[in-house]
Amino acid sequence: MKLDGSDMPQVRLTPEALPKLKVGDRVMVQAIVDNAQPEHQPFRYAWTGVGQARPESLRDVAQVALVPDKPGKYTLGVSVSGPEYELGSASIEYEVAEVQVKVERVPNAAAPIPVGGTLRFKASLSVDGKPAQGNYIYRWQPNSALDFRPTESAQASQTSAVFTQLGRQPVWVEVLERRGDSLTSVARSDNLDIEVIQPRFSLSATPNEPLVGQETRVTLKDEPRLDDKIAGVRWEHRGDALTSGPAQDERTFTFKPKNVKPVTVKARGYLRDGSADLGETEIAIQPRAYDVKVNAPRARGSQPKVWKCDTQLGGAAKCGMVDIPQGQFVTFQDIFIQSAIAPPPPAPRYRWTVDPSGSCGLPGSGSELRLNCGNTGSYTVKLEVTDADGAELGTAETSVSVSLSQDSVKSGTNKAQAGQKLDEARQLWNQGKHDEAVAAAEAAARIDKDLAMPVLGQFSQGLKQQGWDALNKGDRDTAIKRLEQAVRLNPNDADANKKLADARDHVARWPQVEAKVRVFDDHIANQRIWSAQREMLAMQDILRTMAAGQSSSNPTWKRVMDDFNKGLRDYTRFTQEKSVRHTQYFKEENYPEMLRNAESMRERELSPADERECQSRIDFAKRYLKAIEQDPEAVGVGALLTGKTFNCVAVDASSAKRWPCTIKFGGTPGNVTGELSWTSLGSVHRIAGSLTGESLRFTETAAIKTGGAHLNVNYTLTRSGNRLTGNYQDPADRSTGSFNIDLSAVGTGTTANVTGTWMTTEGQLTLLQNGNQVTGNYSQDGGRITGVLNGKVLEGYWSETDAGQRCASARDGRHFWGRIRWDFESNRFVGGWSYCDQAVPADGQSWKGERTGAAPHVIPVR
Repeated sequence: MKLDGSDMPQVRLTPEALPKLKVGDRVMVQAIVDNAQPEHQPFRYAWTGVGQARPESLRDVAQVALVPDKPGKYTLGVSVSGPEYELGSASIEYEVAEVQVKVERVPNAAAPIPVGGTLRFKASLSVDGKPAQGNYIYRWQPNSALDFRPTESAQASQTSAVFTQLGRQPVWVEVLERRGDSLTSVARSDNLDIEVIQPRFSLSATPNEPLVGQETRVTLKDEPRLDDKIAGVRWEHRGDALTSGPAQDERTFTFKPKNVKPVTVKARGYLRDGSADLGETEIAIQPRAYDVKVNAPRARGSQPKVWKCDTQLGGAAKCGMVDIPQGQFVTFQDIFIQSAIAPPPPAPRYRWTVDPSGSCGLPGSGSELRLNCGNTGSYTVKLEVTDADGAELGTAETSVSVSLSQDSVKSGTNKAQAGQKLDEARQLWNQGKHDEAVAAAEAAARIDKDLAMPVLGQFSQGLKQQGWDALNKGDRDTAIKRLEQAVRLNPNDADANKKLADARDHVARWPQVEAKVRVFDDHIANQRIWSAQREMLAMQDILRTMAAGQSSSNPTWKRVMDDFNKGLRDYTRFTQEKSVRHTQYFKEENYPEMLRNAESMRERELSPADERECQSRIDFAKRYLKAIEQDPEAVGVGALLTGKTFNCVAVDASSAKRWPCTIKFGGTPGNVTGELSWTSLGSVHRIAGSLTGESLRFTETAAIKTGGAHLNVNYTLTRSGNRLTGNYQDPADRSTGSFNIDLSAVGTGTTANVTGTWMTTEGQLTLLQNGNQVTGNYSQDGGRITGVLNGKVLEGYWSETDAGQRCASARDGRHFWGRIRWDFESNRFVGGWSYCDQAVPADGQSWKGERTGAAPHVIPVR
């Protein structure tokens, strides 16, 4: 035994190294024991990393076959032992390369394929990602839905497949390597799923708009084109057609339309093995008819003549024998109608019908029809054209007017004579010789009444209008004459008969009107306007029931109306002048002239209202004259104050300083209102107070114009002759002093006259004035007015049944009320209003009015 152990048993493997293997390779590896002695035997072997072989089968084997089944790095090892101890071990490292095969479409795409379609596939084999080199066979795995071409060969790394079933179909390949006489599988691809769908179908027709009876071919286009061995086509149609059925390749269908109704053709694809319906498509073909026409009916030979007159009123009459209009025919005249068809069809068949039948002979079957009708009337001629198969090529129709009989053609002589008379009548009418025109028209009617009727009717209408116009103008003789002529020419004109009856009634009753006119004229001449009005109204009652009685063109009635309106204007001017003078004399307190002015009103006949007003003015003037005559101072303070302005003065008790002023009174006895103006202080204040007997109390309550004077100053005065004297108290500075009013120095203030009818922004208003007391009514929600007139200012209240704001307390029995303040100027007023007891805006202009009635008269306080 050597010390370095080199003579001891050594275990090694041969070959000592292995090249890179592939899955499926087979390599023999042998274990060798060097320096073995006889006592070391028999050897026992323990192998590891062999791969597919079981370890138990390798215990006593010195050589093993290494067959790798998957890629990766591995170690092959062996341990050798003898009868008594281990002899040693050895190992080698080896690597198994990765082999892969991949299937893809050529060209590469993922779109579905129609059933029956073909795809190309390519298989790519690689070892460790590099193209493999070797003796390989590609086996494309069989599938009932696929037909590979080729299925297996060494060159079958590319192949084609026809897909014969719908749905998702897997494609995969197995790669084998030839090793000696055997084949070893080295790789299998993943499945490549192909979606197989129905093909796209479309139809086209040739021609696409066939004529009736024309052969039409419908062709199916399938994309992609199906294999005739795999798929077929079934055809069907709807509509009137003669069919030849599908052609041999099943993709063409032929038919002939029998009429112009649409024909629908449907194609349905199917797999011949019955596994799938491939879908359907259809096309609608609209046949077109031949252009079938019939020419206008015509007659051969000379055109018959007939008597014709132009009977237009006001134009030159033209009558004579003329050709009957084109397109009209006479009984027993030959009439021809020719057919025309485009484009010319082969062997057309003609069928003519005439409606109504039986009067025009038997229609033929050729391209031209001959008619000869024994009766007048309108006939409908219809042509139907068919081909040899009975298909309807088209229809056409026309009408034939047999408007005249042979007898009517022969009656021209009488028509000519009557026509000449009518020409003469129209000429006379146009010359204004209406009586002669009527006579000529009636002579024509005795020859041919039907021909003359239009002219008689036209003349009758003209005469009726002339007669009625004459009646409206008061020409009663002409009216009767023309209306009688109108009725004679057209006895059936109900309107003319009624107008004639009305005109006769008018003439019979006219003397009553003339009698009323004479009485009316007498009253107008003597300025008795109201008596004249009564006669005019009585005359109007008669005229209202008479035809044309109140016509605006009636000269008698127009003259009566003009005379009355003139007299009424004169009367109104007279009464207004009297009213103006009455007001003037009242302001001047000239009671003698006031009395004379009132009595002079009776120089004329007065209306009842003016008569009452006249008497009231007389009584008023006399009462004042009597009171002044008996006691100038007998007139009460209230009568002296109301509506007037006086000079006044206040004297301070401590400084004796005098403050001049003017005071204007409104209100009524018992309630005093007005305005106090301080001349030097520039203040204007409202006052309110009471009058008891000869004593007056009032207070300055509100500022109309702010100046140097104080508000809330109290005054207590008593009458003494022509003065009101007393004192005042000013709570602002606790001053007192004397105050007196000079009643003899009457100012310019006068009470306005507001009685009358007014049109206002709140509707129509009626005001009644008694002294300075004013009441009234207006149209808005039953409105009422109450107030006191101070000079030209009316202050008071309004009330309504409903308004925009409800007051807590009631006034005049109503909860909808407020204040008013109006300023009057002549026949207009402007002012403001408020709700409930609120103050009226000082510059209010929300309520305006204008007097629309005659100006009434002032009634002063009594």
